[in-house]
Amino acid sequence: MERTAIYRRALAPVSLVAGLIGVVSATGGILLGVRSARGFVIWWVVTGMIGLGMSLLLVRKQALHEQEAIWSPPTRRVAEAVSPALASGLIIGILFLSNEVTSTLGIAMLPVLWMLLFGCALHSAGFFMKRGIRLVGWIYIVTALIETGLLARFSSLRSSTIAAHGIMGAVFGGYHLAWCIYLYLTEPTEK
Repeated sequence: MERTAIYRRALAPVSLVAGLIGVVSATGGILLGVRSARGFVIWWVVTGMIGLGMSLLLVRKQALHEQEAIWSPPTRRVAEAVSPALASGLIIGILFLSNEVTSTLGIAMLPVLWMLLFGCALHSAGFFMKRGIRLVGWIYIVTALIETGLLARFSSLRSSTIAAHGIMGAVFGGYHLAWCIYLYLTEPTEK
């Protein structure tokens, strides 16, 4: 039980940083005119790597503060649980660098695939944490399914990189910020 409380404390700052990175990157992608499919993929893969790097630094700082090993057996289990889905997302992103894949599916389909895989990764990680993270995983999965329906209905969205940036900012940025707020508001107070 103590281990889940530590994970919960680490999740709030990680969610805050990831949310801010997502919102800033979406805004930057739109304002800087990252409009090509290739530019979009590179922009968001780099954003994801920056987010992952910052998250690892925050978790490392938390582990040092708590005088714990960062690469503990529970951490390895979580990493093993999320790795297949996250690696699949990276590979799918690389495939979208091909014009043939992008023109067939539309660039707005990539954020949908990424949120679906991210939701699966969170759900997998949730088996080693409190139930809430699995629920967040399901929120990403359901959002991806709803977005798929919207893309099928409104074909003009499929080729819009502005819409794709907006989806990434709203879902990856917004959901992380909402999760962060939830964690801070529900953090048990020490007596």
